[in-house]
Parts: sequence; C-alpha cells; structure tokens
Amino acid sequence: MGSPSFTPAHLPNTPDEIANTPGLPAITDPVELSWTIMQNTAMNQMLQGLGALAGGMNTIISSQRAQMSTAVHQLDTDQRNSLLQSDEAEAGIRLMMIAQYAQLLGQKKQLDFMQEYQLVIEKELRRASMLEQQGLASLDAVQSAQKALAKQKDDIVTLTNNFRLALVQQCTDIGISYNPNQVLQDIEPIAIEPVKESDTITLLTNSYQMKMAGNNIDEAVWESGHSVTQNTYGDQYLGVNQALAGQKNEQTRLELTKKIQATYHDAQNAYQACLTAKRNVNDIQADLKKSSSATMSA
Repeated sequence: MGSPSFTPAHLPNTPDEIANTPGLPAITDPVELSWTIMQNTAMNQMLQGLGALAGGMNTIISSQRAQMSTAVHQLDTDQRNSLLQSDEAEAGIRLMMIAQYAQLLGQKKQLDFMQEYQLVIEKELRRASMLEQQGLASLDAVQSAQKALAKQKDDIVTLTNNFRLALVQQCTDIGISYNPNQVLQDIEPIAIEPVKESDTITLLTNSYQMKMAGNNIDEAVWESGHSVTQNTYGDQYLGVNQALAGQKNEQTRLELTKKIQATYHDAQNAYQACLTAKRNVNDIQADLKKSSSATMSA
C-alpha cells in the first residue's frame, strides 16, 4: 500500500535555466542575475523541504489508515470469537444444569428407596422379635436387625442432608427460592443402548474451539496480505504470526481429538456401569419381594 507522491515546483536557479525559461525577461546585469539565482535557490530548497514534509505526512497517514483497517478487521474477528465463546458458555451451562438436576433426582430416588427399605428392615426386626419371644430365634438375630435398622436410619439422615444441600445449590443456580418440599419432575426413561461413535472430523468441524481457531487463521492470513511493513523484519513477523496460528489450530485439533476419544471411552464405561446397576436393582427388587413374602408367611 503506497502513499501519494508530492513533486514540488522548481524555480530556475542557473544562468542557463533563467535565460531559457519562457516568459522571463532577459537579465543582463550580473548583480541582478546573481541575486535572482540566490533567491530562486533558496526558494527551491524551501519547496523541497515542504515536499519532503508532505511526503512524510502522506506516508504516516497511509500507515495509520492501514493500521486502522487492520484494527477494524481484528475487532470483527474478536467479535465473532466472542459470540462463539458466548454460545459455548451457554451450552456448557445448560449441560451442567442438566447434569446437576439428574444427580439431584438420583439422590431423591435413592432416598425414597432407602426409606422403603427401612420399612422392610423394620418388618424383619418385628419378625425376629416375635420369633425370639416364641423361642424360635436367638437374641443375636434381633440385635443384628436392630443394628441394621440403626445404620439404615443414619444413612438416611446423611443422604437427606446431602440432598437438601444439593437442592439449595440447584435452586440458587437457576434463580428460584429454596423449598425443601420442591417437587422434582422425573426424567423421561432413557433407552440404554451401546454408544455409537460419530465421525470425528464432523465433531471437530462443528466444535466451538475449532471455529475460533479457524477465525484466528483467517485473521493472520488477512493481516499478512493487508498490513504495511517498513522492512523485512515486519514481513517475517507476519509470516511467523501466520505459521503460529496454524500450529495453534493443529494443536487444538489434536487436543480435541484426544478429548473426544476420552469421552467415548468414558461413555462406554458408563454404559457398562449402567448395565451393572440395572442388574443390581433387579436383584434387590427380587430380594425385597422374597422378604415381603417371608414376612407375610410368618
């Protein structure tokens, strides 16, 4: 990007120039000729100085214009990245709220189950006491049932406190007043299926971080083609800056790829853990039915 040139006027300051300049009267007096040459030489020097000053000012203005253009382009890139960061934060907060609610609901269900199981232990204690009175069971059986009931009550108290604390945090996060009797809406049943991996390239392309890294590369390429540099070092800096943006983009891609693979690994483990938990629930429900049947028979 160049700057407008300024060519100052030139007054004749030699005898030949004065004699051959159209429109000038002939000067024959040596004193007058010398005086004219001196005046015109001084004027030429002044005009050259003004020309150099104007050229320097044009160069400064041109450089400032280029800097302003670069700054505006950088601000536009920063704005696009800021919008991506805002969308990323919004999505992250939403996922965090869902995870907290799911955990809170899980604590509530666990608490309800433990309270139901306490009723089973109380029935078992009454049954053991009745059999002990009839001489059909030992005192140890009664004491074991009493200890189990005491432990169950302690566990319920601990879980209740943890649940209330989690409920307070959830209410604070979503901006509602705390209500210890807050009704939690159940989540629709989720089909437990093996994790299906999506195309990694598609996930990377749609990720917020890769989009921001791409914007930074575009910015570096634009600056390399539109910035004004005064020397070779400035050009080298722009080249290094562009290469650095490319390296950061590649580093971001590798880090996200590792995170995606780790997420799929965790999802597979979670799927196996869910299957195990489902089997445990079925076993416990079967035990409850057996205990209830045995109590009714007694």
